[in-house]
Amino acid sequence: MKNTRNLLFITWDGASSNYLETLFFPILKGLQQYGFQTSVFQFSWAPEVEVDRIRELAKNYSINYFHQKIYLFPPRSISAWWSLMLSKKKLLELIDQQQIDILMPRSTMPAWIVKMLYGDLTKRSIKIVFDADGLPILERVDFAGLRKGSWKYQSLFTIESFLIQHAYRILCRSNSSIAYHLKNHGQLSKSKFVKVVNGRDSDFFIHNTVRREEIRKKLGIQNQEMLWVHSGSIGKAYDLDTVFGLMRKRTAVKLLILTRQINEALGQVPADLKERVMVESAAFFEIPSYLSAADLGIALRTPAPSLKGLAPIKLGEYLLCGLPVLANPEIGDLEEEMSAVQFCFLFQKGLESAFFKWLDELEKLNSSEIRAFGVSHYSLEESLKSYLKALEI
Repeated sequence: MKNTRNLLFITWDGASSNYLETLFFPILKGLQQYGFQTSVFQFSWAPEVEVDRIRELAKNYSINYFHQKIYLFPPRSISAWWSLMLSKKKLLELIDQQQIDILMPRSTMPAWIVKMLYGDLTKRSIKIVFDADGLPILERVDFAGLRKGSWKYQSLFTIESFLIQHAYRILCRSNSSIAYHLKNHGQLSKSKFVKVVNGRDSDFFIHNTVRREEIRKKLGIQNQEMLWVHSGSIGKAYDLDTVFGLMRKRTAVKLLILTRQINEALGQVPADLKERVMVESAAFFEIPSYLSAADLGIALRTPAPSLKGLAPIKLGEYLLCGLPVLANPEIGDLEEEMSAVQFCFLFQKGLESAFFKWLDELEKLNSSEIRAFGVSHYSLEESLKSYLKALEI
């Protein structure tokens, strides 16, 4: 291996890119101490002020940042193709300028541009490390109306399959997603796949007793009341209905929905629970304080086949802050990883009574032990170990 390796991470985003700045920037920064010079090429339709903000943040992480605008016009598939075509020359020039030798496209659309440029990349002896990002095509089938067998599905599957066949390494978030790809993409060696961790900074995500009391007072939470928290995105893939159903059976429970999607969240709250459900938006640096105020972290997803590809980022945040967790056994490898621990309840229909019995025992749990588990399984350090394994090229 050379003393310095130049890695370019390619990502496709919308108007915002929270996961890029909060998950991948720390990972890319961490890789620098192991001899990697890291760069990011981001496709997005974010306004210029947001692009400038991301660029400045990347600079603070010593990450080279480059942006390509996504043009939006109907049909969206054509506008996506056009945006990719416009970037081909720019991307190749960047690869030469930065002397890139490892290319890491994340998910399907970045995989498409790499497929377009594959001949040029091969001539430059560039290694491709494909971040397969869970099971994104299956997610579209489950939650976005994509129909299996449609021309769009076949196109996306062809792109994904090409990258999986030709990449030097493939990054997945669960052993279940590795098994899925091995089954669906022809003759492949399992050694090409590496399960990587969506880890968080354990020095940042840490319980704060003082802030716990301040936030609970601000939210109007009484000492005898239990506060549950759902942190992050909401929508079809997130099973808040089950949470609301459980709340109706426990009057001394309140729920905090911590999200940027304020209006969408408010629209989901049932009329009979409006006095007990709070919707808040917080800056990233405030999230550990809000989690410290809670007694239970919610990571429930709507059951669907694509869940097996996931590794919820929020799970690590909850555990690092010492929170017990309510989650699904269908998510990623959680049944394998969490079924034996006392601080995680894997919920399914019919287990309501067992859940409430578990809930009543939460005070006996040791938050330091929960955090220790989070550090050993979901910390940034664990992320870096998994990525370094994948980058042994």
